[in-house]
Amino acid sequence: MDVSGAVRWATRLAAPEHRVEALEDFARTAGSEQALLLVGDEAGRVMLPAPGLRRTLPRGARWRALLHRLWEGGSVRTEVEALHGPGLQPVLAQSSDGVAIVLVGGQPMASMLEGLQPLWPLLGQLLACEQCTRTAMGELRTARSEMRQYAAQAQVLDETRLKLDETVRKLGDEARRAADAARAKDEFLAMLGHELRNPLAPIVMTLEVLRMRDAWRPELDVVERQVHHMKRLMDDLLDVSRIARGKLVLDKAPVDLAEVLVQARESAPEWASRQHPLQWEVPRDGLRVLGDRARLVQVFSNLLDNAAKYSDAGSEIGVHAGATRDGKVLVAIRDQGIGLAHDQLEQVFEMFEQGGRSGAFAGGLGLGLAIVRNLVRHHGGRVWAESEGRGSGSTFHVELPLLADEAGANAGSVAPVRDRMTGFRVMIVDDNDDARTTLAWMLQHYGCVVLELPGGGVALERAPSFEPDVAVLDLGMPGMDGMTLARRLRDTLGHRTPYLIALSGFGQPNDKALAFEAGFSDYLVKPVGLEDLQQALERARIAGGAVAFTW
Repeated sequence: MDVSGAVRWATRLAAPEHRVEALEDFARTAGSEQALLLVGDEAGRVMLPAPGLRRTLPRGARWRALLHRLWEGGSVRTEVEALHGPGLQPVLAQSSDGVAIVLVGGQPMASMLEGLQPLWPLLGQLLACEQCTRTAMGELRTARSEMRQYAAQAQVLDETRLKLDETVRKLGDEARRAADAARAKDEFLAMLGHELRNPLAPIVMTLEVLRMRDAWRPELDVVERQVHHMKRLMDDLLDVSRIARGKLVLDKAPVDLAEVLVQARESAPEWASRQHPLQWEVPRDGLRVLGDRARLVQVFSNLLDNAAKYSDAGSEIGVHAGATRDGKVLVAIRDQGIGLAHDQLEQVFEMFEQGGRSGAFAGGLGLGLAIVRNLVRHHGGRVWAESEGRGSGSTFHVELPLLADEAGANAGSVAPVRDRMTGFRVMIVDDNDDARTTLAWMLQHYGCVVLELPGGGVALERAPSFEPDVAVLDLGMPGMDGMTLARRLRDTLGHRTPYLIALSGFGQPNDKALAFEAGFSDYLVKPVGLEDLQQALERARIAGGAVAFTW
């Protein structure tokens, strides 16, 4: 092929309107059945059909190998999968400067490709410019489309402005939709808490096992602190909506109220900053309650801050605590502050209420006492205020159920438990292998006979022969969930039904209520620590269930 012929072919191949016809003529002239024109795509580092041609390429391992070699440049003569029908076809291809021509079938002549080689850089630049032009035209079309959309949106905004009065009349419907959104949010938060607790459970249990095996290292203190911190963060995330809806879930355990009051005193910033003398009458022993330590500290810290805030600096504050004859613990926090009018004694516990306080004593949002009442009620107690009137000071009383001696006497060190649990039979049913295994490690360390099972079907088969004293069932198993398994175990085993403990990442009151209706005697929220499990088994002993041992 002479130079003029090469120029004519390059011109025809570069013209997008005649490119398909030019490729057909080039293939016939070169003695092949078909010709492909490819250009390099730098973004994907692949060879693609030139602009204006079909964007699909032949499939097959030989074709993929050929395209890969063409990206690297050079001349290739090989066989590839036939374009039409079975078998292989010969191909001759030349690639350079981001352009490749592939001759498929027939008896392609290398001279045709060699003749074009001097014009390869020019052809590559022309095709690249065409691609850029097409891209720019596409972007221009997109911009025009977006301008039309913006114009339509402007019209919609104008119509929306005109319909503002109608929108105001529909606020009732908006309120209903907001309530639906709030319910959806609560469901999302509950699911989020469940999903986040699941991976924490085996981590907490593994830490407990390492401590049991005397394999604890100082670095694990960091892990333990961060895990507990993450657990509290998840609980706080859920509490945002639960407090507002009265669905707060507490992490209850036997608590020494004297220690809680000391911690509250140390964490009350208003009391510390105003330097109030403190009259402290709190016995060291005999004030154990079942409660959430952190929340109880929050209750009494708020009350101490409230007493300090509405009293003159330097005035005395009294803290008195003791057990009553009817099995209660009564704590009274007395101040010498501005006092309350009679009609404010109940009103002061409402949200955003400050009891008419103003002037030097004003400040805050009026949420502290509302939160106190909410938390105390969740502990089965009550809180009330007393005052002789304005200028006479106030006394806030908190009454909580006293923990029975037998329920609290032995809650503490777990060191002596090993001998007492030897031979105790526990069946664990959980589809999460890590959570199930780490819980089994904890129990086996103390001498328990543990049966680990991944699902409800096999649990129903093995339970009669294993005769468990306690069954720990995960509620969220696929197939047969924990609720269904609990009901079927009770139907199957009758009076030999073990003490059933539910294990779940959901911790709202209605979740627990459903579990108790299904026959569970206890409910643990993931991640479960050793102390949580021990307390559940202790509750089983006190309840007189299948558990027949003492700590």
